[in-house]
Amino acid sequence: MLKNLTLQSRLFIATMLMLIFAAVEIILGRFIGLSAISADGVNMLGHSLLLFIALAVDSLRRVFEKEGRMLEAIGGLIGGLFLIGMALMMALGAGHHHHSLAEHAQFMAQMGSADFCGLSPGIWMSALAGASFVLHAGLSLYLLKDIKNLNVAGACLHFGLTTLTTAAMFISGVLMVSFGWWFLSDVLMLIITALMIVSGVRLGFKSLGLLNESLKKA
Repeated sequence: MLKNLTLQSRLFIATMLMLIFAAVEIILGRFIGLSAISADGVNMLGHSLLLFIALAVDSLRRVFEKEGRMLEAIGGLIGGLFLIGMALMMALGAGHHHHSLAEHAQFMAQMGSADFCGLSPGIWMSALAGASFVLHAGLSLYLLKDIKNLNVAGACLHFGLTTLTTAAMFISGVLMVSFGWWFLSDVLMLIITALMIVSGVRLGFKSLGLLNESLKKA
């Protein structure tokens, strides 16, 4: 039944699912104290934005049919710039709140005993990573038939890359619980930030190419 919905309906459902999960991760990340969880939540806000842009562009294409490809290019360019901007803001925020090495080491040493709702932060990370993996993989398959749409393709590409990150998060959570390697949270945050920048740049360049092609045909 869900497969027979229009592209707009499917994009709306996907956007809402992403927003809900992003809110859960950002809130839990704050309570648990693991930067990787909060970073993944911000990354999912970026996903929500890409899906919303795809939804908005698809709506505009129904009104301005002749400018459909140009609208796709502009939407992709906006999405790419927002991904890069969000990643840079996240990186700058992390740098602003950076503690001294001694304070940071002490904080990480305390993480093993800082259970949340009776569960170790590492277990929370693995659980959220597993749910995130299923969500991203499922939505990628759900939107796969509309891959020719640049904005949908950009979102699905970022989803695909994020599934690799969530797998790393799952493994890192296990390592945190088993060996106390809490520094992996910061490493993952840097990887997620870099992933957002790479995805934003790739989407931006593809959008510029499509925009140039559309302007030549105009």
